[in-house]
Amino acid sequence: MCAFGDRLTDERIQGAQRTMNNAPTPREKLQGFISKIEDWHRIMNFLEVLCQIDLFTSSERDRGTVYYFRNVLNARNVKSSVKNSFRAYKMLYYTIFDASCCTLFLMEFNIHDLKQM
Repeated sequence: MCAFGDRLTDERIQGAQRTMNNAPTPREKLQGFISKIEDWHRIMNFLEVLCQIDLFTSSERDRGTVYYFRNVLNARNVKSSVKNSFRAYKMLYYTIFDASCCTLFLMEFNIHDLKQM
């Protein structure tokens, strides 16, 4: 399992693993957690680019844009900068992606009512 975070998070994960090193099971030793700082920064940079392309070049009336979905979902915690609200941006994009996947799945199997499943 990978844990994403900054340098402080990385140090905390390593410290927790060192503290639990004498535990009897791998789970209790917290083995399997691999801190990947570069992934966290890569995701933040990616979200910043997406926001510059989408949020600030479209209006709330443009259906299908992140700006539109931000308003439909009432995601007020998504601020003007990804750095100021990284988790909110990440959750907004994950929500949009999940909803898109579900919609495509339902369309592919011609399901118009969830009771059909």
